[in-house]
Amino acid sequence: MNTKAKPGTDTEPKPTITADEARADLQAWADEHPFQLGSEIEPGNDEYTVDGVEYYRFYLGIIRLGVAEILVHKETRGIFHLTSPYNDVGFEPADDWYNREHASNYMNTAEADETTGTTETAEAAAKQRNWWLGNWYGCWKITDADDTYIGRKGGEIDTWDCYAVIKIDEDGSGVIYLWDHNIELRTIELGTIEISHELDMNNEAGRVESTGGELFGYPVEDEDWVLTPGQWNDEYDHMVVIDEFFQYPDGGWITYEIWLRPWGYAVG
Repeated sequence: MNTKAKPGTDTEPKPTITADEARADLQAWADEHPFQLGSEIEPGNDEYTVDGVEYYRFYLGIIRLGVAEILVHKETRGIFHLTSPYNDVGFEPADDWYNREHASNYMNTAEADETTGTTETAEAAAKQRNWWLGNWYGCWKITDADDTYIGRKGGEIDTWDCYAVIKIDEDGSGVIYLWDHNIELRTIELGTIEISHELDMNNEAGRVESTGGELFGYPVEDEDWVLTPGQWNDEYDHMVVIDEFFQYPDGGWITYEIWLRPWGYAVG
């Protein structure tokens, strides 16, 4: 499939393909690239003209990244990416657009192995892991609870100091240790959460997910925690906020938050 043809440069007349054939060509192209499409490929204006050259236009709904306009040349079957408004920069072969904007974003969603990827990918993964590593400080608090929660005091929100150490190995596996110092300066272990780090080029630090462990003496399951920079907070740099719900075996429940920044940063 020719995705490198320059728009309007082929002067030899060729049979014009149908809209269904163009859609099939685009679907085949999308299948060769690890996009996460949110829906089937939808047509926009079936007829679309750029500089006197006729195309079919389609929309690609890409999960997390929005909608892309794609043109398929009616004669050469070349596939191009179109930005709006049309200009020299915004009209380009779809392969060039994909390689520049999206290839690295889908390394992890396609379950690529960081250890066998390119040097650039390995370096990016190491840089993102480094964002999480080290000593952290902040607070944890009970934001709501049922009436059986013994720490509830007239509807007030209870808040305590929280300390953490985050460790992540080169294979992406790691652990978060959490503890508290109460007023009598006794160390109280809050939990140990096993984690996995995933490269994600949509942010500066990737994504951390829980894979197991315990918090408050009760299990934390796979993907109970899914953490990214700025999640639940857009006011402070380099902050992680965990905002979760927990139900005790006897039916009681709490909602809790844990706010953390690297040691040396102001928490709020």
